[in-house]
Amino acid sequence: MRYLIKTCLMLATFFLFQTPATAMDNWNLKISATCRNNVDCIYTGDNIKIDITIKNIGPDVVGFPLEYIIRRGPKIKLINETNNESRNQRINLAPYDLLKKFKMIYPGESVIFDATIPSSEILIFQQNPVAITAEISASVEIFVGEEFRKYQYNDCIGLHIGGRSYSTNENSTTTANQCI
Repeated sequence: MRYLIKTCLMLATFFLFQTPATAMDNWNLKISATCRNNVDCIYTGDNIKIDITIKNIGPDVVGFPLEYIIRRGPKIKLINETNNESRNQRINLAPYDLLKKFKMIYPGESVIFDATIPSSEILIFQQNPVAITAEISASVEIFVGEEFRKYQYNDCIGLHIGGRSYSTNENSTTTANQCI
């Protein structure tokens, strides 16, 4: 009950005193990504489902517009590792009102949502074997702490997608790294 009252007070404060968001050094939230049912992110000709986790690693509660991110999707940039050619995956339109709807992420807790990289997006690069980095990023305003301080959250993770070389049956392995 106490958390409900605090949450209501924080939301009321947000709507009464809207101020510009300040930049955040991502010390409260951390993004990570894995390929669903495919630990090594091996491209086999099918769409690739990615599970994206946003974890609160800070000491304060964070208000995060989860429904907005789920509807719109994260930004995904596919980068061909052999020639650095890149392509941004299309994001969806999402109702602006969802930016004001927050999922409270308490310290140590996470939220998980998914995204799909269509096979057609990977085939555009015409590579064999496939060696692509999927740069997955989220950029939204969040609210931190009981005072509901507004911050601009920007974070990114790179996920390597390898594929079978159909001529030699070699596989590329997966790695995840932070975006620059």
